[in-house]
Amino acid sequence: VALDLATFGWHAGWRQRAIAASDLPFPAPLALGDQRALAVYPDPVYPYDQPASMRALRLPNWGALAGVRHVGGYDAFVYARYAELLGDLHSGGAIRHPDPVFAPGNRILDLLATREVLLSADLAADPAWRARLAAPRFTEAGREPGLVRYANRDALPRAWRVARLVLADRAATQAAIAGQAPFDPRQDALVGAARAPVSPGTAALRGERLNGLDLVTDGAGSGFVVVSTGYDPGWWASDEDGAPYAIERANGCLLGVRVGPGPQRIFLHYQPPGLARGLALGGLTLLLGLAWLLRGRGRGAKGAQPA
Repeated sequence: VALDLATFGWHAGWRQRAIAASDLPFPAPLALGDQRALAVYPDPVYPYDQPASMRALRLPNWGALAGVRHVGGYDAFVYARYAELLGDLHSGGAIRHPDPVFAPGNRILDLLATREVLLSADLAADPAWRARLAAPRFTEAGREPGLVRYANRDALPRAWRVARLVLADRAATQAAIAGQAPFDPRQDALVGAARAPVSPGTAALRGERLNGLDLVTDGAGSGFVVVSTGYDPGWWASDEDGAPYAIERANGCLLGVRVGPGPQRIFLHYQPPGLARGLALGGLTLLLGLAWLLRGRGRGAKGAQPA
Protein backbone atom coordinates (compact mmCIF):
# COMPACT_ATOMS: atom_id res chain seq x y z
CA VAL A 1 0.00 0.00 0.00
CA ALA A 2 2.81 2.40 0.94
CA LEU A 3 4.62 1.65 -2.34
CA ASP A 4 1.41 2.21 -4.33
CA LEU A 5 0.71 5.53 -2.64
CA ALA A 6 4.29 6.68 -3.10
CA THR A 7 4.47 5.79 -6.80
CA PHE A 8 1.03 7.23 -7.54
CA GLY A 9 1.89 10.43 -5.68
CA TRP A 10 5.17 10.77 -7.53
CA HIS A 11 3.70 10.16 -10.97
CA ALA A 12 0.29 11.89 -10.68
CA GLY A 13 1.02 14.51 -8.06
CA TRP A 14 4.57 15.63 -7.50
CA ARG A 15 5.69 15.06 -11.09
CA GLN A 16 2.63 16.92 -12.47
CA ARG A 17 2.67 19.75 -9.95
CA ALA A 18 3.42 22.21 -12.75
CA ILE A 19 -0.16 21.83 -14.05
CA ALA A 20 -2.12 24.96 -13.17
CA ALA A 21 -5.43 26.47 -14.18
CA SER A 22 -3.55 28.75 -16.57
CA ASP A 23 -2.27 25.66 -18.42
CA LEU A 24 -5.77 24.45 -19.26
CA PRO A 25 -7.23 25.28 -22.67
CA PHE A 26 -10.43 26.78 -21.29
CA PRO A 27 -11.30 29.69 -18.96
CA ALA A 28 -10.62 29.41 -15.24
CA PRO A 29 -14.32 29.79 -14.22
CA LEU A 30 -14.97 26.35 -15.65
CA ALA A 31 -12.25 24.87 -13.50
CA LEU A 32 -13.43 26.74 -10.40
CA GLY A 33 -17.21 26.37 -10.77
CA ASP A 34 -19.34 23.79 -8.98
CA GLN A 35 -20.40 22.07 -12.21
CA ARG A 36 -18.45 19.64 -14.35
CA ALA A 37 -16.96 19.18 -17.80
CA LEU A 38 -16.98 16.11 -20.02
CA ALA A 39 -13.89 15.72 -22.19
CA VAL A 40 -14.54 13.47 -25.19
CA TYR A 41 -11.71 11.97 -27.25
CA PRO A 42 -11.74 9.37 -30.04
CA ASP A 43 -10.00 6.60 -28.13
CA PRO A 44 -9.32 5.60 -24.52
CA VAL A 45 -5.51 5.50 -24.77
CA TYR A 46 -3.91 7.52 -22.00
CA PRO A 47 -1.97 10.44 -23.53
CA TYR A 48 1.28 10.22 -21.59
CA ASP A 49 3.17 11.85 -24.46
CA GLN A 50 0.80 14.82 -24.83
CA PRO A 51 1.14 18.31 -23.33
CA ALA A 52 0.14 18.83 -19.72
CA SER A 53 -3.07 20.65 -20.63
CA MET A 54 -4.29 17.70 -22.72
CA ARG A 55 -3.43 15.19 -20.01
CA ALA A 56 -5.28 17.31 -17.46
CA LEU A 57 -8.40 17.16 -19.61
CA ARG A 58 -8.33 13.45 -20.29
CA LEU A 59 -7.18 12.07 -16.96
CA PRO A 60 -9.41 13.03 -14.03
CA ASN A 61 -6.73 12.60 -11.36
CA TRP A 62 -4.32 14.92 -13.19
CA GLY A 63 -7.02 17.41 -14.05
CA ALA A 64 -8.11 17.50 -10.41
CA LEU A 65 -4.72 18.98 -9.54
CA ALA A 66 -5.83 22.09 -11.43
CA GLY A 67 -9.35 22.05 -10.00
CA VAL A 68 -11.08 20.53 -13.03
CA ARG A 69 -14.29 18.68 -12.20
CA HIS A 70 -14.40 15.81 -14.65
CA VAL A 71 -17.60 13.83 -15.30
CA GLY A 72 -15.50 10.71 -15.80
CA GLY A 73 -14.36 10.53 -12.13
CA TYR A 74 -12.88 10.57 -9.54
CA ASP A 75 -15.99 12.14 -8.11
CA ALA A 76 -15.77 10.02 -6.03
CA PHE A 77 -15.65 7.14 -8.51
CA VAL A 78 -17.24 5.75 -11.66
CA TYR A 79 -19.07 2.50 -11.11
CA ALA A 80 -20.90 0.16 -13.51
CA ARG A 81 -24.35 1.76 -13.56
CA TYR A 82 -22.89 5.27 -13.79
CA ALA A 83 -20.71 4.31 -16.76
CA GLU A 84 -23.56 2.38 -18.38
CA LEU A 85 -25.83 5.42 -18.35
CA LEU A 86 -22.99 7.46 -19.87
CA GLY A 87 -22.68 5.20 -22.90
CA ASP A 88 -19.97 2.94 -21.45
CA LEU A 89 -17.76 5.81 -20.35
CA HIS A 90 -14.03 5.20 -20.04
CA SER A 91 -12.27 7.10 -17.28
CA GLY A 92 -9.98 8.60 -19.93
CA GLY A 93 -12.96 10.35 -21.55
CA ALA A 94 -13.87 8.04 -24.44
CA ILE A 95 -17.58 7.25 -24.87
CA ARG A 96 -17.96 4.00 -26.75
CA HIS A 97 -21.68 4.49 -27.48
CA PRO A 98 -22.23 8.25 -27.83
CA ASP A 99 -25.49 8.32 -29.80
CA PRO A 100 -27.83 7.47 -26.90
CA VAL A 101 -26.03 9.87 -24.55
CA PHE A 102 -26.40 12.87 -26.87
CA ALA A 103 -29.82 11.89 -28.24
CA PRO A 104 -32.60 14.48 -27.83
CA GLY A 105 -34.30 13.96 -24.49
CA ASN A 106 -31.48 12.03 -22.82
CA ARG A 107 -30.88 13.65 -19.42
CA ILE A 108 -27.80 11.86 -18.08
CA LEU A 109 -25.38 14.72 -18.87
CA ASP A 110 -27.80 17.17 -17.23
CA LEU A 111 -28.13 14.98 -14.12
CA LEU A 112 -24.33 14.84 -13.85
CA ALA A 113 -24.14 18.66 -13.91
CA THR A 114 -22.21 18.68 -17.20
CA ARG A 115 -21.96 22.38 -17.98
CA GLU A 116 -19.58 21.98 -20.90
CA VAL A 117 -18.57 19.25 -23.31
CA LEU A 118 -14.94 19.55 -24.41
CA LEU A 119 -14.49 17.95 -27.80
CA SER A 120 -11.13 17.23 -29.39
CA ALA A 121 -10.64 19.06 -32.68
CA ASP A 122 -10.64 15.89 -34.79
CA LEU A 123 -14.04 14.85 -33.42
CA ALA A 124 -15.38 18.39 -33.76
CA ALA A 125 -14.68 18.14 -37.51
CA ASP A 126 -16.85 15.02 -37.74
CA PRO A 127 -20.37 15.82 -39.03
CA ALA A 128 -21.83 13.13 -36.76
CA TRP A 129 -20.47 14.86 -33.67
CA ARG A 130 -21.59 18.28 -34.87
CA ALA A 131 -25.10 16.83 -35.20
CA ARG A 132 -24.97 15.40 -31.66
CA LEU A 133 -23.94 18.75 -30.19
CA ALA A 134 -26.54 20.81 -32.00
CA ALA A 135 -28.51 23.86 -30.85
CA PRO A 136 -30.55 24.78 -28.94
CA ARG A 137 -29.36 22.45 -26.17
CA PHE A 138 -25.65 22.74 -27.03
CA THR A 139 -23.98 25.89 -28.29
CA GLU A 140 -20.35 26.43 -29.18
CA ALA A 141 -18.69 28.31 -26.33
CA GLY A 142 -15.21 28.74 -27.74
CA ARG A 143 -12.28 27.21 -29.57
CA GLU A 144 -8.82 26.52 -28.22
CA PRO A 145 -5.85 24.75 -29.81
CA GLY A 146 -6.97 21.19 -30.42
CA LEU A 147 -10.27 21.69 -28.61
CA VAL A 148 -13.83 22.94 -29.13
CA ARG A 149 -16.03 23.83 -26.14
CA TYR A 150 -19.79 23.32 -26.16
CA ALA A 151 -22.04 24.73 -23.43
CA ASN A 152 -24.94 22.60 -22.18
CA ARG A 153 -28.02 24.77 -21.64
CA ASP A 154 -29.84 22.15 -19.54
CA ALA A 155 -27.12 21.25 -17.01
CA LEU A 156 -28.44 20.83 -13.47
CA PRO A 157 -26.55 22.09 -10.39
CA ARG A 158 -24.60 19.79 -8.10
CA ALA A 159 -27.54 19.60 -5.67
CA TRP A 160 -31.24 20.46 -5.98
CA ARG A 161 -34.55 19.78 -4.23
CA VAL A 162 -37.42 18.10 -6.07
CA ALA A 163 -41.18 18.43 -5.68
CA ARG A 164 -42.19 14.81 -6.35
CA LEU A 165 -40.90 11.26 -5.93
CA VAL A 166 -41.71 8.82 -8.72
CA LEU A 167 -41.57 5.07 -8.08
CA ALA A 168 -39.52 3.40 -10.83
CA ASP A 169 -37.57 0.17 -11.20
CA ARG A 170 -34.21 0.03 -12.95
CA ALA A 171 -35.67 -0.46 -16.44
CA ALA A 172 -38.17 2.38 -16.01
CA THR A 173 -35.43 4.64 -14.63
CA GLN A 174 -33.14 4.00 -17.58
CA ALA A 175 -36.01 4.61 -20.02
CA ALA A 176 -36.89 7.93 -18.34
CA ILE A 177 -33.28 9.14 -18.31
CA ALA A 178 -32.89 8.13 -21.96
CA GLY A 179 -35.88 10.28 -22.90
CA GLN A 180 -38.16 7.36 -23.70
CA ALA A 181 -40.66 8.33 -20.97
CA PRO A 182 -41.76 11.69 -19.48
CA PHE A 183 -39.25 12.91 -16.90
CA ASP A 184 -38.43 16.36 -15.56
CA PRO A 185 -35.39 15.94 -13.27
CA ARG A 186 -35.80 19.45 -11.83
CA GLN A 187 -39.18 18.48 -10.40
CA ASP A 188 -39.10 14.67 -10.08
CA ALA A 189 -36.74 12.12 -8.58
CA LEU A 190 -36.91 8.45 -9.60
CA VAL A 191 -36.68 6.17 -6.54
CA GLY A 192 -36.96 2.44 -5.98
CA ALA A 193 -39.35 2.39 -3.02
CA ALA A 194 -42.56 4.26 -2.22
CA ARG A 195 -42.12 7.19 0.17
CA ALA A 196 -44.24 9.89 1.77
CA PRO A 197 -44.90 13.03 -0.32
CA VAL A 198 -42.23 15.74 -0.32
CA SER A 199 -42.42 19.50 -0.64
CA PRO A 200 -40.33 21.68 -2.95
CA GLY A 201 -37.63 24.01 -1.72
CA THR A 202 -34.06 25.07 -2.34
CA ALA A 203 -30.77 23.21 -2.06
CA ALA A 204 -27.17 23.99 -2.98
CA LEU A 205 -23.65 22.67 -2.63
CA ARG A 206 -21.66 24.82 -0.21
CA GLY A 207 -18.33 23.06 -0.02
CA GLU A 208 -16.29 19.93 -0.70
CA ARG A 209 -14.06 18.07 1.72
CA LEU A 210 -11.86 15.02 1.50
CA ASN A 211 -14.46 12.23 1.26
CA GLY A 212 -17.34 14.61 1.86
CA LEU A 213 -19.71 17.34 0.67
CA ASP A 214 -21.48 20.18 2.52
CA LEU A 215 -25.02 21.14 1.46
CA VAL A 216 -27.68 23.60 2.55
CA THR A 217 -31.43 23.25 2.00
CA ASP A 218 -34.67 24.98 2.99
CA GLY A 219 -38.35 24.27 2.48
CA ALA A 220 -41.76 24.54 4.12
CA GLY A 221 -42.10 20.78 4.65
CA SER A 222 -40.15 17.54 4.48
CA GLY A 223 -38.18 17.29 1.29
CA PHE A 224 -35.85 15.27 -0.91
CA VAL A 225 -32.47 16.57 -2.08
CA VAL A 226 -30.77 15.04 -5.12
CA VAL A 227 -26.97 15.26 -5.08
CA SER A 228 -25.11 14.85 -8.35
CA THR A 229 -22.58 12.31 -7.17
CA GLY A 230 -22.51 8.54 -7.53
CA TYR A 231 -24.63 6.59 -5.05
CA ASP A 232 -22.83 4.00 -2.96
CA PRO A 233 -23.63 2.31 0.38
CA GLY A 234 -20.52 3.97 1.81
CA TRP A 235 -22.22 7.38 1.88
CA TRP A 236 -23.89 8.64 5.06
CA ALA A 237 -25.25 12.05 6.06
CA SER A 238 -25.63 14.04 9.28
CA ASP A 239 -26.61 17.50 10.47
CA GLU A 240 -24.45 19.87 12.50
CA ASP A 241 -25.24 17.96 15.70
CA GLY A 242 -24.45 14.56 14.22
CA ALA A 243 -28.07 13.42 13.79
CA PRO A 244 -28.35 11.16 10.71
CA TYR A 245 -30.31 11.73 7.51
CA ALA A 246 -31.75 8.90 5.44
CA ILE A 247 -29.90 8.30 2.15
CA GLU A 248 -31.09 6.34 -0.88
CA ARG A 249 -30.44 5.91 -4.59
CA ALA A 250 -32.06 8.54 -6.83
CA ASN A 251 -32.38 8.63 -10.62
CA GLY A 252 -30.60 5.33 -11.03
CA CYS A 253 -27.08 6.39 -10.08
CA LEU A 254 -27.21 9.54 -7.93
CA LEU A 255 -27.48 10.25 -4.21
CA GLY A 256 -30.79 11.19 -2.59
CA VAL A 257 -31.14 12.66 0.93
CA ARG A 258 -34.40 12.92 2.89
CA VAL A 259 -34.62 16.14 4.88
CA GLY A 260 -37.08 17.78 7.25
CA PRO A 261 -38.72 21.20 7.06
CA GLY A 262 -36.91 24.50 7.52
CA PRO A 263 -33.31 25.57 6.86
CA GLN A 264 -30.75 22.83 7.34
CA ARG A 265 -27.09 22.11 6.72
CA ILE A 266 -26.20 18.61 5.57
CA PHE A 267 -22.78 17.01 5.85
CA LEU A 268 -22.21 14.08 3.50
CA HIS A 269 -19.43 11.65 4.39
CA TYR A 270 -17.98 8.72 2.48
CA GLN A 271 -16.31 5.67 3.97
CA PRO A 272 -15.58 2.62 1.79
CA PRO A 273 -17.82 -0.29 2.83
CA GLY A 274 -15.83 -2.82 4.82
CA LEU A 275 -13.07 -0.37 5.78
CA ALA A 276 -13.58 -0.82 9.53
CA ARG A 277 -13.73 -4.61 9.18
CA GLY A 278 -10.64 -4.59 7.01
CA LEU A 279 -8.71 -2.47 9.52
CA ALA A 280 -9.80 -4.77 12.34
CA LEU A 281 -8.73 -7.89 10.43
CA GLY A 282 -5.46 -6.21 9.44
CA GLY A 283 -4.76 -5.29 13.07
CA LEU A 284 -5.57 -8.80 14.24
CA THR A 285 -3.29 -10.27 11.58
CA LEU A 286 -0.49 -7.94 12.67
CA LEU A 287 -0.91 -8.94 16.32
CA LEU A 288 -0.93 -12.65 15.46
CA GLY A 289 2.16 -12.18 13.30
CA LEU A 290 4.00 -10.36 16.10
CA ALA A 291 2.95 -13.04 18.59
CA TRP A 292 4.23 -15.76 16.28
CA LEU A 293 7.56 -13.97 15.82
CA LEU A 294 8.00 -13.38 19.54
CA ARG A 295 7.14 -16.99 20.30
CA GLY A 296 9.67 -18.20 17.71
CA ARG A 297 12.38 -15.94 19.13
CA GLY A 298 11.59 -17.14 22.65
CA ARG A 299 11.93 -20.77 21.60
CA GLY A 300 15.19 -20.05 19.81
CA ALA A 301 16.67 -18.31 22.86
CA LYS A 302 15.57 -21.15 25.15
CA GLY A 303 17.07 -23.79 22.86
CA ALA A 304 20.39 -21.95 22.74
CA GLN A 305 20.92 -22.08 26.55
CA PRO A 306 23.78 -24.42 27.72
CA ALA A 307 22.77 -27.68 29.38
